Amino acid sequence: MRSSWKHAAIAGTVAAALAAFALDATGDDDGVTVKKDLSYYDGKDRDEKKNNLDLYVPKGDGPFPVLAWVHGGAWKMGDKALFRHVGHAFAKEGILTAIVGYRLSPGVKHPEHVRDVARALAWLKKHAKEHQGDQDALFVSGQSSGGHLSALVALDPTYLKEQGLELSAIRGAIPMSGPFGQLALAAFPDAFPAETREDAAPLNHVGKDKPPFFVTWGDDDPPNLRIGGKVLTAKLEEAGVKAKSLEVKDRGHITIVTKIGSEKDELTEAVVKFVKDTAAEKPKAEKTETGEKKKD
Repeated sequence: MRSSWKHAAIAGTVAAALAAFALDATGDDDGVTVKKDLSYYDGKDRDEKKNNLDLYVPKGDGPFPVLAWVHGGAWKMGDKALFRHVGHAFAKEGILTAIVGYRLSPGVKHPEHVRDVARALAWLKKHAKEHQGDQDALFVSGQSSGGHLSALVALDPTYLKEQGLELSAIRGAIPMSGPFGQLALAAFPDAFPAETREDAAPLNHVGKDKPPFFVTWGDDDPPNLRIGGKVLTAKLEEAGVKAKSLEVKDRGHITIVTKIGSEKDELTEAVVKFVKDTAAEKPKAEKTETGEKKKD
């Protein structure tokens, strides 16, 4: 079971590369402005190629809701350049979209991947206005290993706190076809040594006061990922977190991402609706250290 999901994750990266080449062949005549290789981290352990993001700016006047999208590739392969179609798909719908790169295994291990995602979110929170984005409407999403990372950064406050932010900085999380439990992570010891898996599993961080979740997977995803998505949604609901899910018809672990932006794609339409509907809602009042709510 773990092996089938592992193979699917790697195959998905290859398929995404083909989708990117297809987009290059057809051209981009959608009014979206692309700003490539924006550095979000300048620490001493920065990776010059990976600690960057590509920003897809919608046509027209903002402020636009902001979506950070984290690519898949089993935490050890993949690149933001392979997912240009995702950036264009959501930017065309009026969402400022950042395709986020991050350091990969075996060069780094958990928690360095998710720390990079938190750094990218902090950069977007700080710089959104410069690119017509709404810093108070920040969302995070990703597929496969990116689905895991987008869920983890939105559930475990550790990583955003390292960047001076609270979980309330995230208005919503949209993990796609991700592994959320310890058993699934065990198939990737280069990324998750045994002693890190309990901490790395998003399911272990479910509790109250988390941002809204929209959990998605394909009806032909590996069984453990379909079950994991349902379990995560149920646990969030039990904890009182606003959560919903979508099993996308006729989509597997590869096509759920390569078909983003295709005509009448159910997932694309659902994600756009979730982002825009959630962004239009009044955010919950932040709490002070004493537990009192701040006044608007």
